[in-house]
Order: sequence, then C-alpha cells, then structure tokens
Amino acid sequence: MDDILENISNQIRDLRVSKKITQQELAERTNLSVPYISQIENSHRNISLETFVKIVDALEVPLSDFFLPYSVPQDTEMMELLLKIQKHPQHKMIVHKVMEILELSQDS
Repeated sequence: MDDILENISNQIRDLRVSKKITQQELAERTNLSVPYISQIENSHRNISLETFVKIVDALEVPLSDFFLPYSVPQDTEMMELLLKIQKHPQHKMIVHKVMEILELSQDS
C-alpha cells in the first residue's frame, strides 16, 4: 500500500511541476492548505478519493491519463523515457520531432 501512495504522491507532484503550478496555486484551486498539499506530495498523508479527484481536476488531467502508467505492463526504460519527456520544458516539441521520425521511418 505504501508503494501505491508513494507512486500517486510522486505523480501528483510531477504533474504539478510539469505544468508549472506552485503548491500555493494548487492549494487555491482545490481549497486545500499548502501544508496539506505538501504532505500529500511527500507521501506523509493519505488522501480521500474526493480530495484526489479535486487535485487531478485542478491539474487538468483526465483520470484515465493519470492512471495510464499503471494500466500497461511496466517497461521500465520506456516509463523513464516518458517521464523525462513529460518533465522537459519543451516536451511538446520533443513529441512532435519523435512523431516526425516515426513517420519518416514508416515511409521508407
């Protein structure tokens, strides 16, 4: 159970940071306190389903996308690569370039 809590906590923090949202902004969007957000992100606090949904909604992430990493067999290298891309400030450009490369490789 601790692994699940830690994974969810890390993913909440990573999504918040990748969207350039501060803990203060997330707290305001969810009507939660900054210390409470911090405790959640650091796996020091269990959260209710209601609070979890508030946070995911405030991060503007569909629930299905939030759980996507857990719904496919784990390929560690692929997951690490996807997380690095997701965290990169120019992640949209990187995805676009990779798509171009894949399209070119299919054409040949």
